[in-house]
Amino acid sequence: MIEVQERIVKRKSIKVTLIIWTIIISLLMIGHIIDNTYIRLIILTIATIVYINFDAEVKLYLLLYSIPFINFLRIGNENFSFLNIWMIILFLNLSIYKMSIQKVNIVMFMSLLVIVTINLQAIGFSGYVSVLLNLLLVFMICLIEYKDKFKINFEHISIFISLGFILSSIFGLIMRIISPDKLGSIKLLSAIQGEYSLKINRFTGLMVDPNYYAQGILISIACILVCIITIILNKSHRKNIKVYSLISILIMLLIFGIYSYSKMFIITTALIMSIFIIYIFSRKKNTFIKISILVILCSIIIFSMEGIEIIIQRLLSNGDITTGRSDILINSINIIEKSSIFNLLFGVGISGNVIIQKFGTALHNIYIESIASLGIIGMVIWGHILYIPTKKFNNFKVINLYKYLPLLIIVITGVALDGLWAKWHYFYIVIAITSIREIRLQKMG
Repeated sequence: MIEVQERIVKRKSIKVTLIIWTIIISLLMIGHIIDNTYIRLIILTIATIVYINFDAEVKLYLLLYSIPFINFLRIGNENFSFLNIWMIILFLNLSIYKMSIQKVNIVMFMSLLVIVTINLQAIGFSGYVSVLLNLLLVFMICLIEYKDKFKINFEHISIFISLGFILSSIFGLIMRIISPDKLGSIKLLSAIQGEYSLKINRFTGLMVDPNYYAQGILISIACILVCIITIILNKSHRKNIKVYSLISILIMLLIFGIYSYSKMFIITTALIMSIFIIYIFSRKKNTFIKISILVILCSIIIFSMEGIEIIIQRLLSNGDITTGRSDILINSINIIEKSSIFNLLFGVGISGNVIIQKFGTALHNIYIESIASLGIIGMVIWGHILYIPTKKFNNFKVINLYKYLPLLIIVITGVALDGLWAKWHYFYIVIAITSIREIRLQKMG
């Protein structure tokens, strides 16, 4: 009884936290719209004070919520971001907890830091600090066990990052209408040329590129699908209320994602929604939920038909479905083969600018980028680090396949997108690993 009451209190606390942070971020964006530096500084200071007073797991949820606003969590145009401050505060918070970590994990992580440090001169000090924080995020959340103090709730993770992307999309629409000049480096007019003899503007939310925006929406969709399937499979109390709340979030994510006009988005969405439907319709009960989901999906398709037609047209009319990425891939492999032994083994550094200088373009492939940035040795170490937190939970059963949906998104989108330099990439990794860890929690429950 006491545990139930504690859960109810915590659920209410999470809702209040979500409302408070939404208000803070909304006020910050208003400060950007009216271009008032003092308002932005005051709001970011208040946000930091509020942030400090939350538990570590809530701090993580707030970071995830803030990811879509990453370009606006600063005072001016400087590289310094308050998101970095909030990450450091989270790390300090975690460091006071009792923790358990295997020595091999420390050795692997330190080895990776040595490789990253080797290229310090190439990536610069500010770039190095950013990379260090990104790697620390994965290390401290995924490689360290905390004694009952740091319990991440995947449903909370899913809701926070999803609502963050939804709110950022709404502000993206508002700013494109009333203050497009305040969007800074955002690709306001990222257009598809030569289709229907006109330019079609792709929606990017507040992200720097429509494809990175589509990737974030896909991660959010995958998280929501995992939550819905978990609730139905576990026959959770208050099931219908929760499911319909999550479905309402899913609807908004799907609609915003479609208007990124991303081929990657439509193909990947079709795949994960197929997996979702298989799970839902494999259950004998839940007839009303099944009908509701079908009606909603059909309504979304009808409502967004124009956007879907444009994406299909892109798929069918373009002779190269990879949009030039296959040529970049071949050229990148040739350059890597001709690299020095040092660069082949240790890479050129985790930096988008360094990669462009070396290869003449962004690589649009996370796997080639990993080899180029970290070298063969660095990529092997990084791959092993990512495997460590999941190896003890990966007793694979078909029924648990859906828990791998966020990981599937990272794997698929990595074929078309680079992003080892991007902070959001490491948060997506944390989400994927947390989802897989839920398999163990189910067994323990």
